[in-house]
Amino acid sequence: MIKNKNKGIYGISIAFTIVIILSIYTIVDLSLSLKDTKAQLHKLSTKEHNPIDHLDTNSQEPQIPAPEIKAKDKNGNTFGLAQLSKKKKILVFAENSCEHCEAFYPELDAFAKAYGAFEVIVVKANTTVQDIKKTQEDKNYHFTLTSGDLQTFAEYQIDSTPTTFLLDEHNHIIQIAEVSTKRGMEEMFLTI
Repeated sequence: MIKNKNKGIYGISIAFTIVIILSIYTIVDLSLSLKDTKAQLHKLSTKEHNPIDHLDTNSQEPQIPAPEIKAKDKNGNTFGLAQLSKKKKILVFAENSCEHCEAFYPELDAFAKAYGAFEVIVVKANTTVQDIKKTQEDKNYHFTLTSGDLQTFAEYQIDSTPTTFLLDEHNHIIQIAEVSTKRGMEEMFLTI
């Protein structure tokens, strides 16, 4: 009986050892996979792949060109940066269900009304041209409200809204900010 009991304990010990070895192998394999993934992400975030990540807003050197936007205005007309004026531009990326964005619009409107030297455009995700038209008519904003596509949001690497970009007259990115008041915009954009 004792011999059978020892065989059972021995068998359990072997099984337990195998489980531990397999677990260690799995952890090492996952660790290597994670390193590969990090390396691939790093490669994607290099300047030639993601110029926005490496934007030096304090540099006196010429800035990088802004990615093209694809948006529709309240009449359903598609346009991009080339169709906009030669003024400095403020692009605000917003989302349809973003409460912070909705709270920011009156502040943005006050800024657009006070500072005509800037063309102010809101590129809004997850909305329709009809929603844009109704909002523009109801609120009578002094900025252009547009319906943007998700590809534009991806190219600008928008991960939270509202996110604001200041572009120069030649559509180069000067500044990226997360501001929520007229005063914040004045402090960020009027000093440049």
